[in-house]
Amino acid sequence: MSSATVLRRIAESLRSETAGSGPPKYQLLHNRMLAAIESGDWAPGEKLPPETAFAQEMPLSLGTIQKALQMLADDGVVVRRHRDGTYVAGAVIIDEATIYRFLSDDGESLLPIYTFVLDVTRTKERGPWSEFLNEKPLVRITRRVSINVEFEVYNQVYLPARRFGMFLDMPVHELHGVSLEKVIGEQHNAPILRTVQRMQVTELPPDACQAIGIQNGTIGMSWDVLAYSYRDMPITYQRIYLPPNERRLEVREYRRSTKLAATL
Repeated sequence: MSSATVLRRIAESLRSETAGSGPPKYQLLHNRMLAAIESGDWAPGEKLPPETAFAQEMPLSLGTIQKALQMLADDGVVVRRHRDGTYVAGAVIIDEATIYRFLSDDGESLLPIYTFVLDVTRTKERGPWSEFLNEKPLVRITRRVSINVEFEVYNQVYLPARRFGMFLDMPVHELHGVSLEKVIGEQHNAPILRTVQRMQVTELPPDACQAIGIQNGTIGMSWDVLAYSYRDMPITYQRIYLPPNERRLEVREYRRSTKLAATL
């Protein structure tokens, strides 16, 4: 679908919406444009039509259009370049190495990691993940993550089944070594734009201990990674159990830069 076609479709939908009472017109346009980006109609790196084209198609003033575009720019969804135009921000994908930042002996380089999927299932189990994602059922992907073949961590990733049920149909062996974040970002246009991370010292649960080969009752770290996508919408919840180890972990709160990707 061409960019101009997407623009005309948005304009047609707005003609009926702006006729009655409701949200401000700039908010309606913002929402419609964001939906087009989320669905992939406007892809990362794509240049949007110029403001003059928006003004010709839309039943809105130029000021309203500019306000909607600026809202998207403030959220990091689009990038506005002076005398060039507006682009959908490049999809910067958070991957496993962004989270598992265990430092090597030199204190700077990162240890390699290797992921192994143990199970993929549909679940309605309650927990902080269900409250965060606010959907049911969820897809739960259980993994072992080897850190430099020195020790392992136990990891469970929760995703909305409505959007990511395709993982249930994939053979488990095809997910070994795969960055789930990269898959949902690149193939399903749901890039992780920011994360919040929480840690707590706790007794590791028996299933985690058994999976990574440590004694039941071991005290370690419970590490939750809450990830958000467009509209600041919760997109994944990870629960990670870390056993005692001698490696330093560099924890960063991830937030995507609003700078235009270099590929543009």
